[in-house]
Amino acid sequence: MPELAKGIIATEDGLGIYLPKIRSLVIADLHLGVELALFGEGTYMPIDQYQIMQNSIINLIEKYNPESLIINGDFKHEFARPSRQEWYELKALSKVLSDYGVELELVRGNHDNYLKTILAREDKTLREPYYLYSDYLFVHGHQSLSEIFDTSLPEVSWVILAHEHPAIELRDSSGGKHKFRCYLKGTWGDYNLLVLPAYSPIASGSIINKLNGARILSPILKDVKLEEFKPLIVDKGELLKFPKLKQLSNIQ
Repeated sequence: MPELAKGIIATEDGLGIYLPKIRSLVIADLHLGVELALFGEGTYMPIDQYQIMQNSIINLIEKYNPESLIINGDFKHEFARPSRQEWYELKALSKVLSDYGVELELVRGNHDNYLKTILAREDKTLREPYYLYSDYLFVHGHQSLSEIFDTSLPEVSWVILAHEHPAIELRDSSGGKHKFRCYLKGTWGDYNLLVLPAYSPIASGSIINKLNGARILSPILKDVKLEEFKPLIVDKGELLKFPKLKQLSNIQ
């Protein structure tokens, strides 16, 4: 199994992680309901993203046998009140997890307004503004750490982020461009940081090796030396390691 760091396993789809120490799968940025939101803007696409993700989640559960699934923010897409589609899909996922005996933990993201209402009906609690489990700190990434913690962070081995939807763009020998969703691994002071790619099938990601600081979404990542972070990609079950972003950004 591809190991991003000691005790952090990249899932075979390259979009999540498995933490054996706490027997938890972790994914982020599902953006359920995005199809209806796009339809409202004049773009039609089949309402099938949830089913694709559900099938993928089931495959991961059957492979890793976790005790919990942690969704690190942006479970839903609409900023407004939950759409009918979002209600339905949360209930569907909750039933799937219950059937497999897997606990659902949801960390609040910036899109997750009104999510408490849905979760209350499923007897679930929204973890906000972060979720601390063992020595892992899960935080979506749309707020700075100084906004979340009045003083210092708790002692943790890893801070797990999302929100940025990281991807890298590379050229092949013929000049063609290829985009890959990726994990980002680096540090913030004394803390190890890991940024997860988006789980949504249609969230192809922000090309992180082409962005300047002003276009970075997460205030946490604006606070670090992002050029020192390393992208990691899982392709066909194999972990591909790349140089630091400052080196990749010079590749045209």
